[in-house]
Amino acid sequence: MFWIFSLGLGFGAALMMLPKAVAHLHAAGHDHHLHAVWVNTELNLKDGRVQYVYVIPDVLVTVITLNLKPDGNQTLVEVRYHRTALIPEADAHVQEMAKQDHDAGPEWQTQINQYLEKHPGS
Repeated sequence: MFWIFSLGLGFGAALMMLPKAVAHLHAAGHDHHLHAVWVNTELNLKDGRVQYVYVIPDVLVTVITLNLKPDGNQTLVEVRYHRTALIPEADAHVQEMAKQDHDAGPEWQTQINQYLEKHPGS
């Protein structure tokens, strides 16, 4: 699953701010009854690539890859999600999350831009 959205920030500012915004949004919207371990596996400022992996032990693994590209005074963000169930019982949950991911692009764009407006330069 992937989608593309635009940030109201220049490329350099987006590279510095996006990882904080993503961490904040996922912490705020995550199923807290399941404990997830998050790891920032790549922060390549030169190439505009950020990647996270999160694991819900014994349930699933998710890889989120963000590719940022300058677009005038804004930044385009391509988001790719890859999820894998670790047990057969998690297959339905992974499929449901994939359906939700499919429609999440506009919501992510709005939430991240709102976060960046409230936390300039953080």
